[in-house]
Parts: sequence; C-alpha cells; structure tokens
Amino acid sequence: MSLPGDRRTGKPIGTKPRPVQSPAQLRLGLVEKRWSIIEGVLSRAVDRGEIDPDRLTGRTARLPFDLLRHETLMTLKPLPREDITAILDQIFLPLVLPSTA
Repeated sequence: MSLPGDRRTGKPIGTKPRPVQSPAQLRLGLVEKRWSIIEGVLSRAVDRGEIDPDRLTGRTARLPFDLLRHETLMTLKPLPREDITAILDQIFLPLVLPSTA
C-alpha cells in the first residue's frame, strides 16, 4: 500500500523537503569529508618520488577537484573520463611533477 502523494511534487504527504545547501555545505560534502583520502594518495605519491613536495601546495592539491566541481556545476552533468584525464595529465601533473632539469 502506498501513501497518497502531493499532486504538485509527487512526494508522500507529510515528507519534509530537503534543505537547500549553501556552496560551503556542498563543498564540505563533496571534498572536505574525503580530503583525508586525497591527502593519503598525494602523500604516497610524494614518498614514491612521483610528486615534488616543494611544488605541491594546498592550492595545487585542490586544483583538480576545484576544476571537476566547477565543470560539474556549470554543465550539471558528470564529467567524462577523458576530461578528468585531461585535467590530471595536462594541468595538475605538469604543476607537481619533479623537474627533470
């Protein structure tokens, strides 16, 4: 047996609407809660010599995720794998790879 629904929303009568989130709340849910995982990945890359710790700043560490979030919010679509690869290979890695000079 299903509950009767509100004709405007189709949701069961008596359900509370989801609160609107601020940009800060969205960032917290999308990035901040997972940041310890990201830091662990970057730390291991530094330990393996794949990333230069002097070139890895807070801003460069956040850059790929900021770009991903921006693209997703602007297009309202998931980012294709090719675009994620381009962000990493063409933008992020050149900023943090150890110099070969």
